[in-house]
Amino acid sequence: MFLLCLGTRLATKEELAANVGYVLFPSNPTFESYNVVLSGGVVTRAAVVSVVITLVGTALSLLCTVALAYGLSRPGTVAGKPLLMIVLGTFLFTPGIIPNYLVIQELGMIDTYGARLASSMAG
Repeated sequence: MFLLCLGTRLATKEELAANVGYVLFPSNPTFESYNVVLSGGVVTRAAVVSVVITLVGTALSLLCTVALAYGLSRPGTVAGKPLLMIVLGTFLFTPGIIPNYLVIQELGMIDTYGARLASSMAG
């Protein structure tokens, strides 16, 4: 199946038309299909947005996690024990997607990149 997908991607339009859309071994391999997909703008923009959201979201999540862990690891932290219990409680009882949506909606962040970053930082 993988070879069929690879062969079809590398085939020319004429070969695809002659073989009803499926080519296992193209006679004249071409990267035209890749050029069409990557030059359209939608796929490349989606890939760039995905990479940026992943990098920024990971960095912010790591920063928040390290800051909270450091603060909770210090003896004598104000309200350290109750805060630790609240954090550990969220691991046991996850609220689900509806409360997350309601918080994002209340903050006015619907359809923004900030909403995606905030939800990745929270859990």
